[in-house]
Amino acid sequence: MILIFGNYFTLPLRAECRLMDLQKAIQLPIIETWLGLLLGDFKLEQRGEFYDSSGVWITGSW
Repeated sequence: MILIFGNYFTLPLRAECRLMDLQKAIQLPIIETWLGLLLGDFKLEQRGEFYDSSGVWITGSW
């Protein structure tokens, strides 16, 4: 579940979501979403094939 407040989003304390779902929810280009996650020290996990962008998950506890 993704909660959106204005231009910001939050995830529950223990959560996981697909990168593509987050990108659609916040309506930013995929590169801006990706860089924001990398610079924001989020944990990313590849669960699919290497070139399958729908297999990238954001996981962990915040």
